[in-house]
Amino acid sequence: MVRKNTEFEIMHGKQPTLLSAPHVFAHRRPSLAGLYKQGEPWTDYIVQQICQQSNSHGIYAVSETNYDPNYYKIYKNNYKKKVKHLIEKKDIKYFFDIHGLSDEYEYDFGIYYLNRYNKSKNLAYDLAKGLNKGALRNCLPQVLNLNVGKAESLTEFTTSKLRIPSLQIEVSRYIREDKVLRKSLIENFTDFLTSLY
Repeated sequence: MVRKNTEFEIMHGKQPTLLSAPHVFAHRRPSLAGLYKQGEPWTDYIVQQICQQSNSHGIYAVSETNYDPNYYKIYKNNYKKKVKHLIEKKDIKYFFDIHGLSDEYEYDFGIYYLNRYNKSKNLAYDLAKGLNKGALRNCLPQVLNLNVGKAESLTEFTTSKLRIPSLQIEVSRYIREDKVLRKSLIENFTDFLTSLY
């Protein structure tokens, strides 16, 4: 079931897993120039399909915003408030935040976890193995520490404040845009989530 909102939509499932796609559309980050950061196409579709196939909960952007849902602190961030609400109300056990990988990187997936949280670290390495099959066999996933700065990403927030294993997954453009590879990503991710329960 999908619930409509002007900034984001929510999908409800039965599994205690929440997937997110906050950067589908352009969004503003704080800066003197007030520039918009470009959106990350196909991330909403990927979240929708994985949620449907794995019976997980989901949240994804449906319009441009004048704030960055993955950057701003919770008091200025409706998206982050809703993520917190869903995690607490639905007793969510895992959080996965799906993003587009910048074209400057020469790997296929960036899987980020907050350092010092072994459950998130183990989850990251397990996901990297789970994605590497089918049409994505021999893909190059990189498991990396999440950069912690002034911003508080959704993954940092859900790990450190809400105390659940959380990952930020960045998917290269060529995988998001290719029908066969995108389908394999959705299937592999769904199989991985199913294996958690």
